Amino acid sequence: MILTLLTGVWSALAGPADLPLARYHAARTAGDSLGAWALAGDALKADPTDWRAHRAWQAELERLGATWWLDAEYEALAGSADADLRLMAAGWRSLRSGTELVGAEGARVEAIGLVTADLALGRGAAKQALKALDGVVSPEASALRIEALIALGDTGGLRREVRDATGRWPERVDLSGALWRAESLALKTARWGVLDAAAASLEQADALAAYRAHTLFLTAQDEPLAAAAAARLVQLGEVWALPSRAPWTSDMIRDLGRLLALQSTPAPPPGGTEAERARVLAATARELGRRGRHERAAEVWRQAIQSPALSAELLIEGAAALERVGAPPEELIALARRARALSLRRAAMPDELPHDQQLRVETWLIEARALRRAGDLEGALAAAVAATDAGAAAEVWVLRGELLEQLGDPVAAFTTYAFAASLGVTGMEERLNRLYAGPASAADVVGAWPKPSAAPVPSTVSAAPRFPVRAVQTRQGAVDLNAEPLIVVAFWASWCVPCAAELPELDKLAGRLAAQGIPVKIVAISVDEQERDYTRWLTNRELNQLIIGRDPALAREAKVTGIPSTWVLGPGGVVLAFHQGYVPGDIDKLEEELRSAAAAR
Repeated sequence: MILTLLTGVWSALAGPADLPLARYHAARTAGDSLGAWALAGDALKADPTDWRAHRAWQAELERLGATWWLDAEYEALAGSADADLRLMAAGWRSLRSGTELVGAEGARVEAIGLVTADLALGRGAAKQALKALDGVVSPEASALRIEALIALGDTGGLRREVRDATGRWPERVDLSGALWRAESLALKTARWGVLDAAAASLEQADALAAYRAHTLFLTAQDEPLAAAAAARLVQLGEVWALPSRAPWTSDMIRDLGRLLALQSTPAPPPGGTEAERARVLAATARELGRRGRHERAAEVWRQAIQSPALSAELLIEGAAALERVGAPPEELIALARRARALSLRRAAMPDELPHDQQLRVETWLIEARALRRAGDLEGALAAAVAATDAGAAAEVWVLRGELLEQLGDPVAAFTTYAFAASLGVTGMEERLNRLYAGPASAADVVGAWPKPSAAPVPSTVSAAPRFPVRAVQTRQGAVDLNAEPLIVVAFWASWCVPCAAELPELDKLAGRLAAQGIPVKIVAISVDEQERDYTRWLTNRELNQLIIGRDPALAREAKVTGIPSTWVLGPGGVVLAFHQGYVPGDIDKLEEELRSAAAAR
């Protein structure tokens, strides 16, 4: 009877957005994208001034690449008469720009503290987050303090915060999960009796309490209790088939891949979702390729590709690995078209994600090369043209020229090679001399060719003769792009597969140039919107020569449409060279350009 009364009190203390948010996280965990979208909206309607609801809404629209929608929505909120709604708009602006919160005047002090702390945690500033929460007393504030203390490795402070929070708000059993997120004797001692108390709450007809208990059990990795909480939620009419274990993390998947690469017959461990098992197979294939076992890697990629849950990025990575070992053209074409269909789901968005555009370029290039091998030269040429229209790098014009040669059109082939040369593609002389039959020399003809800025080529190649130079913040301090006589700006992202191969090579290049006294700075700028994605990717990666920072706003200012993209800049931001995409050998070409540019100064 007492527990029943307490449950009623606990439910009354819950915020209006708490249950919709619990359902939202359940839908997201269960992989129900449409349900998550709707529930994020429900949470916003329940409490338009709850920053947690706004973060859920932002996450869903960012997954769709619809930041334009969010920009418009928060621009409207910025003019609201409600100071707390204006705070939500200010929070979005700060999140987008990576700057301090501005424009929160008049809002509730507690709300300002919560938003400021969440933004600080996103930037990796845990101490700043704790400072923002001084004097703020609420379960939401305790949840943020817990995240900050975990980030700082302060297990003593973590234990005290959990003890104080659960004593003040006993209904928030999910906060106790922090006791399982770090290891110390004090934390292990504090765990005693926590799970039993949370299990007792499942007897009540309270969906929110069951969701919170389920979260705790997942964090504690107690599968039987997590399964019991999931079953109780179904009894209470909640519709999501929640897991009884925590999802596999990226680090777990990577480590499993390394382990399975040592086995003769790799098989992911049981219990994972289809998507997780496919990602483990992809990680295994990647590790086999890194070890030079390309044929074996191709076999494992074929296993992974069977999963309908594989992402477009991994499909393209698998297709590239299969192409390397001479897979049948029809297999590569099918993979390219499947990946393109996945990426095209966001094609209508006004603010489409750059990696979706780059993915489509890669799919067209793989298809063009496969069709060429299959003898369908007309189809291959059409695919190469589509790659150009999608924003492919200048080198695609070489492929187009080769196809025109094979089709028996030397005039069109010469024209295409000449245009490639005018865009800065090297090694065209032999091709041009072979095809040219006029009274002048091929070099003279190319020298008189229209400049790229006047030619109908993709904007990614020619639209910006000057780069938007300004100061950028990096891990090594501020770098003024305008003050450097010769500098390389390389845009990358944590989700970009080619970037992971390019950055170590850029790091080696930076070391070689520095050792030889060649004055070139190489600045690698992440376009990741979230600080946590950027910092997590860099963890345990040895990149000691590169200057590394995160500035998605700079990528938008430079009108970057695909990554990786690399810009060689002279004084005042004059673009000396531009490369989009990455294949082995690109760094050699970049090094040649940099040495020539440095020698000319």
